[in-house]
Amino acid sequence: MNSLTPCARQNNTTIRDRLASVAEGLEDSPIMARFVRELIARLSLIIAVYEATAPDECEMHEQRDLSDLVLAGDADAAAALMDRHLAGIEQRLILEPNESRQTELKASLGLS
Repeated sequence: MNSLTPCARQNNTTIRDRLASVAEGLEDSPIMARFVRELIARLSLIIAVYEATAPDECEMHEQRDLSDLVLAGDADAAAALMDRHLAGIEQRLILEPNESRQTELKASLGLS
């Protein structure tokens, strides 16, 4: 699949936990909280399957900074940082069909 080191995988887990706390902060809007949780799960799967290279340290800090901005209520700064962050992720994804990648996904989900 991708080339994440154990350290990077741990960092991704920590970031997912922080984003989950952002979703919990949306308790006044259960629809938005559910959307954020589902989005996190889907994006994590897409990135795990299609990311060509591991993110660099700057991008890991972007995720931490983004959750801080959201929790602080700074919507404009969070939106600008999210645009930059998603553009970086998009550049690392390989979205061409790949039978090997599909087989790996099926195996990791226990479907093969």
